[in-house]
Amino acid sequence: MKKVKYVSMQKDVFIKKLGGYSHFKGVATSLSKLYLVTLVGHHINLISIKGVMLKNLGLNFYYLRIVCDYIFDLDSDFYIVRKTLLGSLIFSFIYPIKCIVLKVLKKKQFLIYEYNGISGEFNEKIPVFFRGFFKLINIIPTLLSDHTYCVNDSIRKSLYLHFNADKLFVCENGGPLPIDTKIAVAGGKGVAIIFYGGDQEHYSIREMVEEVKKNSNIHLHLIGPNLQHYSSSNVFCPGVMDLEQLSLYISQLGGMCFGIIPLKNILNDNGARPIKVFDYMSLSLPLLHTEYCLSNFDEDKVFSISYCLFSEVFPKIESLTLGSYNQMRNEVKLSYARYQWDRTLEPLFEIINKK
Repeated sequence: MKKVKYVSMQKDVFIKKLGGYSHFKGVATSLSKLYLVTLVGHHINLISIKGVMLKNLGLNFYYLRIVCDYIFDLDSDFYIVRKTLLGSLIFSFIYPIKCIVLKVLKKKQFLIYEYNGISGEFNEKIPVFFRGFFKLINIIPTLLSDHTYCVNDSIRKSLYLHFNADKLFVCENGGPLPIDTKIAVAGGKGVAIIFYGGDQEHYSIREMVEEVKKNSNIHLHLIGPNLQHYSSSNVFCPGVMDLEQLSLYISQLGGMCFGIIPLKNILNDNGARPIKVFDYMSLSLPLLHTEYCLSNFDEDKVFSISYCLFSEVFPKIESLTLGSYNQMRNEVKLSYARYQWDRTLEPLFEIINKK
């Protein structure tokens, strides 16, 4: 059985329990059904996956520990690295060294570099010159690695301008097995909106909070780290949770409940599928999302509502009947099977099996 090591260059991904956490857990779980998998990161003990070996790296000299792990790992058949900007710079230097080691020892190992974004590309606060410099750092590992794993086609197209398409493949984000989430709709009052994520600049959290404060019938629940400063009479910030904890939390709310993706207009196209989409779907939550993402995802709008302004979408969901809401939940359940990790990771499985 082939051996696969999956490494996080981000130090706090397992502590925050957000999109990156869900991503690592989902990918590692699916890989473990076919291969011997080792997951590497800091505070790795915060994640538990049956059949997956865990290797914890201390916080001090974290990147040096990853360098040592990569250079001295001669046992894994595949070494998959989920990028950060600094990680891209580091692997640009250590990959050639590893190639020499493998050649001298007559060993084979394939490096797959994973892109969940091009660092700095859409950050308007960064001058254009530096955005170009950051992109150059990002793309060097694509030149060096055996394969490049892109989490959406927009990233693939961005990298395709520089490299042969044979190296690039896309595995869209997916989700875990469904979690049975009880929602006491009939007995609840008002509407509950769940935001599962961090206070990142590409989400319009402050604008969303300000609009919610105007409507006492809407209750907003911000689930994630360092969000307490948004708290108010109808904005709740309970902290960090994994999906199982979130499922229990939702079951205690009552009323119609939605998952929201308040993504700003920062991408080259509107087809982005943030991983929180699948976190929500695994909990059978209908989706609210800006028009800047999820194009061609739910074309008939049977389980999602797109919007331009918060002031437009909140009255719309308040006016939904109980029957319409339950129908949306049922459509989420019916549609979700094709977005689970075992299905979305098929291109990665194909590459591993060919080697």
